[in-house]
Amino acid sequence: MILLIVIVGVVFYSRSSLPSSNSTSDQQITQSSPTDNQASSSPSSDSSMSAEESPNANSQVKQLIVTGSNFKFEPSTLTINKGDKVKITFKNSAGVHDFVIDEFNVKTDTISGGQDASVEFTASKTGTFEYYCSIGNHRAMGMVGTLTVQ
Repeated sequence: MILLIVIVGVVFYSRSSLPSSNSTSDQQITQSSPTDNQASSSPSSDSSMSAEESPNANSQVKQLIVTGSNFKFEPSTLTINKGDKVKITFKNSAGVHDFVIDEFNVKTDTISGGQDASVEFTASKTGTFEYYCSIGNHRAMGMVGTLTVQ
C-alpha cells in the first residue's frame, strides 16, 4: 500500500512539473513549424504559385499558402495536378475573410486579421476554378483567385 502511494506521488509530482517545460517546448515547436517557415520564405511579390514551387513539394501533401487582405488574395493563381492531395493554409493579414472553392467543397472558417486556417482536399477533376471570399460583397469587390488543376 505504501509503495502504491509513493508511485502515485511520483507520477503526480512528475506531471505537475511537466506542463511548464512542455509548454516551452511546444512553443518552440510551434515557432519553428514548417508552415511558419514557408510563410517567411515564400516570395510575396509573386502573384502565381504552383504546387511544385512550394517548399514541401516532395511531401505527399502539396502545401500552399494563400494570404488574404482587404479585397485580394496573394497569390492570385494556383496550379496543381489532378490527383494531388492539397493543403491550403489561408493566412488573413487584414479584415475578416474566409477562403472558398465550391467545386471541391472547400471552405475555411471566417477568420480575422492575423489568424490563419487550413483546408485539405484532393484535386479530383481538371479545369479552372475560382477561389473567393464569401464574406459580404468581398467577392464582387475582387477578392477572387484562380485554381488551375492540370
